Amino acid sequence: MDIKKYNEMLDNLLIEVENNEINEDVLKKIDYLFDFKPISVKWHLINCKALMKQEKYSEVIGRYGDIISKEYNYENNAEIWNELIEAYAKTGQENESKRQAYMRSKLIQDELYSELDNKLNEIRQKFMDGDESKESIVALEDAYFQTSNLMMAFVIYLYGKSKYPELISVDKDEHYLNMDNMAYFYEYLEDKKEIVIIMDKGNSQDYDIMTYILHSLDIPVYMISDIIQEEGQYQLQDTVSISMENIVECEDCKLITAIEKTIDGESQGNNISYIIDYICKNNTKDDFAIVIGTGNDIEKLVSEPYISKRFSRLNQYEAVYLEEKVGFAWSGDYYTYISRIYNTDARELVEKEPEVDFSIVIPVRNATETLYYTLKTCLDQDYQGTYEVLVSDNSTEGNTVAREICERLNDDKIRYITTPRDLTLTKSFEYAYLQTRGEFIIPIGADDGILQWGLSTLKMILNEEKFKNHKLIQWIRGFYAWPGFNGGQENQFVIPLYSEKNKIKIIDQNAETLIRRCIDRSGEMYVLPNMYINSGFTRSYLTDLYEKTGELLNGSAQDIYMGVTNCAINKSVLTIEYPITVAGMSSASVGSICNGVSGKYDKSIEVKFATLVGGKGISMPVQGRISKKIFAHIRADVGGLYKGMDKLTRRNVLKIDLNELTDVKKMQSQCIKVMDSLGDKYMVNFLIGYEIVKSISDDYKKWYQNNIMNMLNNISYMPEEYIMARKKEKMFSEGYTIGGGITLDASRYDVENIYDAVNLYKKFIRF
Repeated sequence: MDIKKYNEMLDNLLIEVENNEINEDVLKKIDYLFDFKPISVKWHLINCKALMKQEKYSEVIGRYGDIISKEYNYENNAEIWNELIEAYAKTGQENESKRQAYMRSKLIQDELYSELDNKLNEIRQKFMDGDESKESIVALEDAYFQTSNLMMAFVIYLYGKSKYPELISVDKDEHYLNMDNMAYFYEYLEDKKEIVIIMDKGNSQDYDIMTYILHSLDIPVYMISDIIQEEGQYQLQDTVSISMENIVECEDCKLITAIEKTIDGESQGNNISYIIDYICKNNTKDDFAIVIGTGNDIEKLVSEPYISKRFSRLNQYEAVYLEEKVGFAWSGDYYTYISRIYNTDARELVEKEPEVDFSIVIPVRNATETLYYTLKTCLDQDYQGTYEVLVSDNSTEGNTVAREICERLNDDKIRYITTPRDLTLTKSFEYAYLQTRGEFIIPIGADDGILQWGLSTLKMILNEEKFKNHKLIQWIRGFYAWPGFNGGQENQFVIPLYSEKNKIKIIDQNAETLIRRCIDRSGEMYVLPNMYINSGFTRSYLTDLYEKTGELLNGSAQDIYMGVTNCAINKSVLTIEYPITVAGMSSASVGSICNGVSGKYDKSIEVKFATLVGGKGISMPVQGRISKKIFAHIRADVGGLYKGMDKLTRRNVLKIDLNELTDVKKMQSQCIKVMDSLGDKYMVNFLIGYEIVKSISDDYKKWYQNNIMNMLNNISYMPEEYIMARKKEKMFSEGYTIGGGITLDASRYDVENIYDAVNLYKKFIRF
């Protein structure tokens, strides 16, 4: 169907939905047009309106809560947002409805946001004038929430609970503590630890209230309340003692004046980052503090060279117009930061002596039967030394599959542990690494396999004198697509190169070259040393990571992020051109769900993803302003690659010129290559991309119009049934590959799982 006819049908259906009751005939038309891909944003508007007319408000919230853009007002965005606002109101979520309306108003610049801001000003002034009645506190919390100042709303709520126990609400507790990293902030407050506040002169009342409440909760507060300019040639770090020696003790806090250096009247920066770091190192017991300030102030500090490796934003960036609101970050020692998350001494775990030669570590969440066969490959090793197989279970409450599989295998080499709380994917991996007992750590997934000679081969190399200083080792991995994975790809088995037993080629790869390859060919990111399935590391390498980056694991896609990190902090990567592992991909894989490889749109995808990644309130990876604005539209692993590069550059870990690497045209081209035409946000992503390049330059705008928007305006809409039939066709060819490897249909060899695949692999290695 051509785009003209498709749009005409959508226009007619929109009129019909707006002016008539929703009957079976209308629903059939909606379903019919849904079957043509890619999905138009206008189709979403029609569907959203139809759901509202059917009073399916919760479905509207669940499906459209994250499809609208708070930053870019692409076509039909505001209209869908209006429906969402009403859906929140209809479900009794009045504050959330008003908050969404406030943000929409800020985006399109109508009068509503100023009305809500004025209302907040009135209520806030009453509180500051001494009205601390229950009604006043509730009104102030609501006003902050409705104007999307969520940190202030939460602190007011805590204060209200402390004064009036009847204000305690289980629902509110759960709502606030599920916000990104808010549970971490709450637990920190419970421990009465130090907080540093950076006063915003343009909105000092918020910070006065924040300081007053924190003091009332017995929390020590340092407030950087003023900045004075000093002309001259001097080092900013030398001015810290002046600021700290002139602290003014107030009733609620300790006031600190920062110093801004100027030369000929031009600002050269200020000493705020040095002050914060000084407080952490000298005025706290564990070299750590929470920092509160505007999103704008926090973003500046994230990139400050002096503090960047000891400072990280905790509240998510949503839109530039919300950066004036109160946000928060942590500063200081990363070990202290994660020790609170894991309720353990992270430094002690990193520095402990190894007890066995190897740890094969498998972090799992809501494991399936694939884990059983993965573990069988781990136990079927020809290595005669000591090793453990650590299964770290981060499953949702009540899911005992991983434990039951470990018990069924009943082998002393398997060590089963559970995470101390619900963790995000990255933190689940990090916790598992900390719990290992091996000298060399090999991370794999719950549907991957390790070849029978894997450990013995690695030990042979690690024992060679010339390789003893190498702490990070990469190797060749095979690939196996489990039955049921991605239609036409299932049963694909890739043996990447010809190998003979014990004929092992070892090379040093230039780390910077590995990164640069990823820009032109995004698929190259999978051959970075990702500390997962294709590479392992010595226990002491964790200390190297900490010392060189200020952290251990990070990133929303921790494997890609760590691949870039490892290349950033090493000149070269020792690579074994010999197979050690086989990467499995099943329908339960995180990568499968995140990248949408099944192709078919599934409205339950958000629920599935939620079961795979937990810990939102305690350890959620955060995107700052640049990542969210520039890379918001890029999905899946490619997005993780660019966001990781951006973050590592701003942390002064990656030293390559990011402007050269992330040419916007290259990024958009890579985005097109990976974008699934069945993806629910296909159109939305490209429309956001257009808004982004418009704001960069006329050159990019023209390029995008000619190359991307032109494609969208001339796209052919195909029935999903046709697309799915194509996807079910066998999408790989059997036979030898250019590199000397071979691709097989594993089902022809009675292979049904990763254990079978590993055993088949042995037959293709020349003994």
